[in-house]
This record gives sequence, structure tokens and C-alpha cells, in this order.
Amino acid sequence: MNITPARRIDYWIGIPICFILSIYNKINSLFWKKEVLLEEPKKFLFIELSEMGSAILAYPAMRYIKNKYPESEISFLIFEKNRPSVDILGIIDAENVYTIRDDSFLVLFQDAIKILSKIRGEKFDVVFDLEFFTRITSILTFLSNAKKKVGFFKYKMEGLYRGRLLTHELQFNWSQHISKTFLSFPKVLKDPEKHSPEIAEIEKEGEIKLPIHSSTEENLNNIWRKFKARNMSVSRSNRFIIMAPSAGELPIRGWPSENYIKLGQRLLQDENNFIIFTGTKKDKEVSKLIIEELENSRCIDLTGETNFTELVDLFNFCDLLIVCDSGPAHFATLTNIQSIVLFGPGSPKIWSPLGDRTTIVYAGLPCSPCLTAFNHRNTKCENNLCMQSITVEEVFRIACKKINRDPS
Repeated sequence: MNITPARRIDYWIGIPICFILSIYNKINSLFWKKEVLLEEPKKFLFIELSEMGSAILAYPAMRYIKNKYPESEISFLIFEKNRPSVDILGIIDAENVYTIRDDSFLVLFQDAIKILSKIRGEKFDVVFDLEFFTRITSILTFLSNAKKKVGFFKYKMEGLYRGRLLTHELQFNWSQHISKTFLSFPKVLKDPEKHSPEIAEIEKEGEIKLPIHSSTEENLNNIWRKFKARNMSVSRSNRFIIMAPSAGELPIRGWPSENYIKLGQRLLQDENNFIIFTGTKKDKEVSKLIIEELENSRCIDLTGETNFTELVDLFNFCDLLIVCDSGPAHFATLTNIQSIVLFGPGSPKIWSPLGDRTTIVYAGLPCSPCLTAFNHRNTKCENNLCMQSITVEEVFRIACKKINRDPS
């Protein structure tokens, strides 16, 4: 579903529903004693629909639950198109991953009703609402019938109105990495309720880390066969550099195509370098434009030709990924590939991929970041100078350092 009408629907329908449910919640609390979960929780549900990268960044929180509650069962609710980002973590059983389609508002509504019935039947002890860009997750969390409902609440800050529907209200921290914020979700469960923003527990060393996805030899050979089919001269000794020029559903995050062209020209001066282009089928035209300008047989276009598993295998096969702030930047952290991630409208302080194999490039203009939890990731900017300010020379020098090549 297109992001612009989705925002409008969320605003005009989501706000009234949250308001009505908040009144109901308040009245209900006056006449009925709240049932508090006293024993250790056993069934947990994470809800994060729209952000593939967020599922990756929530892994430390899931791991914390597995360690603290060994007998627990974790489930996850996400958009169907984003499901692979949960499956690849290997921490949640396949049957415990629930999905909703977002092909249209009608389809989304129908699936939400069906999944809500299933969620209520599962009788979850705790539901974590990881979303802060939409209201549908807040509504689903409240209607889940879980005894403890944990999510974001704005307190005195500007931001989305999502009602008073939670038992544990956490304030979004705009100056802390989101993985640490997500990790705080299960740490507040010791309190029956929480309606103040402070959190005393400090993150311990080693709590923020991700699993590494190992590709099978067969899968890596399949990648190699794809390369050979496009260029018979390719050798295992070559360097393989991935470019993912698309910015997905938020084009404002993209680096100019002409910069990818200039960077590609610099990188291809070294005859040992091959450039692999990736993305979804919608990105085919962008990749085609860049490849036509480069006019080099050492460009291999796999745009729209890899599923999620093949993409991660591709990361494990190649040496370097160059990408803007997007889902693939986070998927790469589950592999051994080196990455250069270009940030502008989004905040690297909050959303940077985890791990020490990623180098962030961020111009830090006074107007940046402008896509935040306080404006529904909606900006008036139509000229992303923050991305245009990132120079080809800067990215080229970092790329050379990562692939151990003299940039001169």
C-alpha cells in the first residue's frame, strides 16, 4: 500500500479509534479491577509491521527474553512482505510468525481482523508494540487482551497521538540507538504497570549483538553460477562490490544516481573489481540507467532477481555493500560483508546498523535528520541536500580502505 494514503488513513481513522478505546479503557479501569500478571510470563508477542530493519534491531530484546525466561514462547506479527527479516534471525519458530498483507486498505483491514481473533485466542501474557510511526499496532496491542501491553507513549513530547492504551508506557528516546530502547521493553516487566518515562536499568556489556547467518556451500555456489551466467570471465579472485541504489518507499533517503555512476566509474578502473546491482523489481529501471552509463561488462545486474535468502547469501559471497539507510543495510549485519551506509534524512544515532563491519557516512547538515517519530516520517523537503552533500570521493576512499586498495 502506498505510504501517503496509508498516513492519511492512519490519521483520520486511527486517531478516533485510539481516542474511543482510551475512553473505554479509562471507564473500564474504574469499574473493573485490573488483572495483573504475577507469575513469570510465558507467551510474548512482538508487533512491528512496516520496518524490516526494526525486526533485526529487536533481536537483542528477543534474546534477553529467551535468557531470562527459558520456558517462554515468542511470536512476532509483521507485514507479509517483511516476514523474511524475522525468519532469518532463527529465534522464533515459523509457526509463531503472524503476517498481515498490505496490498490495499481493504486487504489490510480484513487480515487485521482475522489476526486479532487469532491473537486473542492465543492468550498472550505480554505484547510489545515496537511501532511508533502508525496507530494500527497500538490498536491491535490494546485489543490483544494481553495482561501486559508495552509500547511507546509521548508523555510531554510532540509526536503521534496513540491514546492511553498501554499498561507500560515507554518514552521514545531520540538520542539513543533504537536497539537499546527495544531492549528496555522486557526490562520493565518487573513492574505491574509503568506510567512514567524513567528507566533505571543500564544496558550490560554484550546485550546488544546479532546472530551471524552462515550460507551453505550449495547456496554460495548458486550465487557463483549467477555471476558466471552474466560474465564468463569472472574469477573467484575478483572483488565483488554490491550497490543497492534504491531508497525503497522513501526516495528522499536516496543518493543521486549520478553519484553511483561516478563511484562505479572510479571502482571499475581497477580491473579486479566487479559491481553487483541489487534491489526489488521496482528498482530495475534505476539499476538499468546506472549500468547503461557505466558501459562495462564487469557490472552484473541482479536487481529483482534474488529472494531474501539469496540476497543474504549474496552478502556472504561479496566483499563490500554500498547502500543508503534501508532494510538491506541491516540484513548485511547478519553476514560477514563490509558495508558503507549513507545517511541523511534519517538519524544514524538511532537507526545505524549494528556491528563493527559498517561505516556510516553522514553529512550532518543543520536540517538533518528530518524523518522522525515526531512527524510520521513525513518531510516537506523535496531536495535532499543531506544526501547530495555526501561526495563520491569520500565514499570511494572508504570503499578502497575496506577492500584494501590504495585509492590514489
